[in-house]
Amino acid sequence: MTAITTLLLPSFVSTSSGHRDSGSRSVGFSELNQCELAVVIDVLRATSVIVTALNADARGVTTCRSIDEARALADSLHTEAVLCGERNCQKVEGFDLGNSPQEYSRDVIAGKQIILTTTNGTQAIEAMNQVPELVIASFLNLSTVIKKIASVRTACIVCAGTNGKVTSEDVLLAGAMISQLKTRDQSIVMDDASNISALIWESFQGEDVASLPPPEQLAARLRETQGGQNLCHLGYEKDLLYCSQIDSCSILPRRIGKSPTQFG
Repeated sequence: MTAITTLLLPSFVSTSSGHRDSGSRSVGFSELNQCELAVVIDVLRATSVIVTALNADARGVTTCRSIDEARALADSLHTEAVLCGERNCQKVEGFDLGNSPQEYSRDVIAGKQIILTTTNGTQAIEAMNQVPELVIASFLNLSTVIKKIASVRTACIVCAGTNGKVTSEDVLLAGAMISQLKTRDQSIVMDDASNISALIWESFQGEDVASLPPPEQLAARLRETQGGQNLCHLGYEKDLLYCSQIDSCSILPRRIGKSPTQFG
């Protein structure tokens, strides 16, 4: 039996500046909920990028809170690193790649160490440092993540949100995972946020909750979200279809190091 807690936003304690990128620290989450596994979601687009990069044979992905931290780490690795990330959906000036998963092709990143910093997703990752195990979820690796959650006693699903606000694209993925888990195991225990997430997914999916929608249908739903609208406004509408390719990868990015967080 698995007990699932869902955080519709990660828990942050900000510094006096009030800006997470300038030195926030994560709440002692493991002290609040004895959780074995954290599953971090930032559908549009950080976690979709991490899954894509590792599936394209990147040597690893290291996530950083700040732009300065990412630059310093990339400089220390020289030609072995690809410096990647965004602020407010746009590629950071001087970076090699932005945050569009379609940029992360095998010919560009195979064998390279990806250094990634984003507005929301990498902050949520750092907030879960005290949870013993952490994996990355997207629609691209949905079924693989579900199997992992089902293998533990306690799991926390963490929705990154956008600039301190809940985002429905992340809640949709949380709901998809929880709904699929319910169909397989009626004994799972869920908190209210998990139930709410599942209901949101099931209201989109319709009566056949065991099935999964085609990319075009899911992309149309993501287009209605605030995150989707932001991307469309900036010319990244194709990323919505890419991020909607359910189970196109079987890879499960796992945290293999901390300070900064490393995935392999």
